[in-house]
Amino acid sequence: MNRTLTTRTNSGLEILGRDFVRKLDTLVKTKNQLVDATAELTERMIRFASSLTDLEEEAKRLDKANKTKVHLEEFEKQLSYRALGLSAPIRSRWNTIASQAPALLKLHTSLPATRDALYETARALKQDENVSAWIKKKQITPLSTVQEINSLRAKGKRTPPTQKKSAETKASAQAKKWKSSNKRVLLGISLKDLPTDKPELAFHNDLMLLVVKREIDPDTSKSILVAIGVVNDPTILGG
Repeated sequence: MNRTLTTRTNSGLEILGRDFVRKLDTLVKTKNQLVDATAELTERMIRFASSLTDLEEEAKRLDKANKTKVHLEEFEKQLSYRALGLSAPIRSRWNTIASQAPALLKLHTSLPATRDALYETARALKQDENVSAWIKKKQITPLSTVQEINSLRAKGKRTPPTQKKSAETKASAQAKKWKSSNKRVLLGISLKDLPTDKPELAFHNDLMLLVVKREIDPDTSKSILVAIGVVNDPTILGG
């Protein structure tokens, strides 16, 4: 017979099977064990990054002192033969992690144990982002993804309101040369999407002269071009 127990919730009394409660407790314990294991791995990855960077710097110092290249060549050779996945671009990511190792180690119990997640967190620290606040708000956890950390970084890089106001003032000073639009359009657009009410009047010598602005896509953190207006005075190109 499946035993039951009674618990009080906001909605009243609920009957829960003891077997279900036991499995739920086991799930929570397993999750906590996973977080503990993640913290240990995260610390080891940060320390590995520091060791990798320190040894590369030592090889360079020894070669410089002895006027040779043998230490760095041996370092590169061993990484190539025995440490798969440590190409120069990948080592650059490890070096970035190493550059923020002291700060990362203080936070390692709350950070995900993947190279790219640690790399993006290190980049945020280099840019003076308040990573501790993200952790406090549970916006970063040991189970966070690279995309989630990138999203936090993108929000931190958005233009402050004072700077936006300055940009708008500058844009208004150029009003005689181009017509602004409330319609912000990603480039790669069709005629009906052009940021003007009468696109047929905005062509000059069969070309549409657009005013564009480079922005950061908050979802992908990639740089994109956005059309924000149309030139209504082709002589602007003469200057």
